[in-house]
Amino acid sequence: MKRREIQKKTKEDKQNSLLKFESNLKTYPLVAAIENTDLSNNFLKSIRNEIENTQTCMVKKKMFLSKFKIENLNDKNFVFVFTDKNGIEKLKEYKYKTFLEEGDESVEEVVIDKGIIKDKELAELLPTLTKDNLEYLEEDYKVCSVGEILNEKQCEILKNLKKKFKKVPVNIIQIWDSENFENNKNY
Repeated sequence: MKRREIQKKTKEDKQNSLLKFESNLKTYPLVAAIENTDLSNNFLKSIRNEIENTQTCMVKKKMFLSKFKIENLNDKNFVFVFTDKNGIEKLKEYKYKTFLEEGDESVEEVVIDKGIIKDKELAELLPTLTKDNLEYLEEDYKVCSVGEILNEKQCEILKNLKKKFKKVPVNIIQIWDSENFENNKNY
């Protein structure tokens, strides 16, 4: 499994994201800054898909804060959600899936079938045997059972398998009326 390479954004890309932000301010009545702890595109896509009449926008923090002086965004990673009043209400109720952490309770039984383990990181976490330069599981490996309190190793295995079972509410940092955004007036 090959990890996707992350390309650095150019200065032009960063400026375009600021222009997109300003364009969205003119299009949508409300804007919310939400804490972005899961920096994946799937997180943003799920918000756009599940909450109607919504647009998301990531901007470079340094560039954004130099243009808009908003104190409570200084120490957080954030993303903007542009929407209407109904969208804000749905956003307040929205929960996204993330990885379980040590001490969390498993909500599902996870078993890895015996056979070849192609992922090197995963193979390092499992009791594998090496044959012909391939890592094998000789028997099925039970990662966790329903209701089991997880340890660090189990969480790492689940993360490697991309199993997201934990539902976490979105942390809304602040909501503004788009018309008054530049004056920094809250909604």
